[in-house]
Amino acid sequence: MEFFGYSLWLQPEGEDYQEFSSLIKQLAAKYHGPVFEPHVTLLGGFPQNDEQQVIFLTQQLAKRHTTFAIQLKEIDYEDFYFRTLFIHVEKTPELLKLNSEARKLFGISNEPPFMPHLSILYGEYPNETKEKIIGEIGREHNLSFYPSVITVIHSSGRENTWKVVGKLPFAS
Repeated sequence: MEFFGYSLWLQPEGEDYQEFSSLIKQLAAKYHGPVFEPHVTLLGGFPQNDEQQVIFLTQQLAKRHTTFAIQLKEIDYEDFYFRTLFIHVEKTPELLKLNSEARKLFGISNEPPFMPHLSILYGEYPNETKEKIIGEIGREHNLSFYPSVITVIHSSGRENTWKVVGKLPFAS
């Protein structure tokens, strides 16, 4: 599956990053899926021709906000490649405001509605496999992390070709 354009991510750091990265790699190896960076998509797959403009606007957005908790909840799944297996993220006022401002900056409608999550497996798997994985790692994951930057991703093509083009820090 492919996306086109740019995406804005909020990523765990330090030990939190290592924990989620390790889980993603373990699941990818065991179930023959792709490896990808742990992240919560703030705004995904929006078209834009001017990369410098994307970076500039994201920098302006980040400067107006300070870091806040990304609160992870329960694991769930869908029959959608990028949400095969994921952890729901609580829709806190800070996260909703940041998403709303990002949508306005980049002229993105509210469709589809914002569904914050941290994916742990991409691909197409039967529901039985997804339930088996949840049984092994547990459904509840009441964890949180504090991102320090908004990461700008050039997300054209398949996930193995995505690249970081900017990391814009939140205000101190």
